[in-house]
Amino acid sequence: MQAVGRQATKIRSIAVLLVSELAAMSLWFVSAAVLPEMLAEVDIPSVRQAALSSGVQGGFVCGALLSAWFGLAAPARTPAPVLDALSRAVTRAMDDAALQANLRAQGMDPVTVGPEAFRKEAESEISRYRVQADRAGISLD
Repeated sequence: MQAVGRQATKIRSIAVLLVSELAAMSLWFVSAAVLPEMLAEVDIPSVRQAALSSGVQGGFVCGALLSAWFGLAAPARTPAPVLDALSRAVTRAMDDAALQANLRAQGMDPVTVGPEAFRKEAESEISRYRVQADRAGISLD
């Protein structure tokens, strides 16, 4: 019976993640917003219009799910002693066997890294996606 409960928890967690991703990434659903301007420039069959809109949305959601990682961040000017205390508290919490078992039951692979390793990973991800955004002509302007 516990296996059924764990499976339901995994499904519920994934469903919440999917709905959250769709809601959070609604700004990325701009293909529908720019489609009229594109049509003014070039004739695009209606099937391709639908595929463009759905493909962009689905691609972002799938990409987010496939490359998801979670971390705790603090504002840029947070004092070092506060960051150190947060890091120690998170590490202690993540060392808890019950918490790790709960996360694994939800399909996660809990890994704890220090602030410097997390900063480097975040910078690497930002650089990687910045290159992709530049190639696609996406900017924050």
